[in-house]
Amino acid sequence: MFFVSYRRVRMYYNQGVDRKTPAPPVSTRYPNDTLERLDRRARVEGNSRSTLIQRYVAEGIEMDEYPGIVFRSGPAGRRPGLVSGPDIWEVVGVHRSFDDVKRTADWLDQSAGAIETALRYYDAHRAEIDEWIQRNEEAAEAAERVARARQAAT
Repeated sequence: MFFVSYRRVRMYYNQGVDRKTPAPPVSTRYPNDTLERLDRRARVEGNSRSTLIQRYVAEGIEMDEYPGIVFRSGPAGRRPGLVSGPDIWEVVGVHRSFDDVKRTADWLDQSAGAIETALRYYDAHRAEIDEWIQRNEEAAEAAERVARARQAAT
């Protein structure tokens, strides 16, 4: 017989909530193994268990609402992308160039359905994705300035 031990966790999710009226706590139960894995991951990332639970719940809902979208970590932070393809900001950038779903899909070697999902995600998260695009453009411009300066110095 297999027994799983559960511990109760009280979680506070305050993103987008007026700090004067805090969100009520949500009590959930997780197997001990899950909590141990959460704690290990939290230590590695330098986050709290609650922060990870909040992130995983929020991202899980997004992935349910936008099948084919995943979230990945990287040097620039955590960002949404296609499950076997580019980040959403990259899809949007290519789509802006072509203004055509099929051409974007062909260019990125993705299905038209994946591109449509990415664009629906973008429509719902425009400010966040536009910020990624802007940061990428600024980084590319800075790299280009450095390359020009190096070239001029030689």
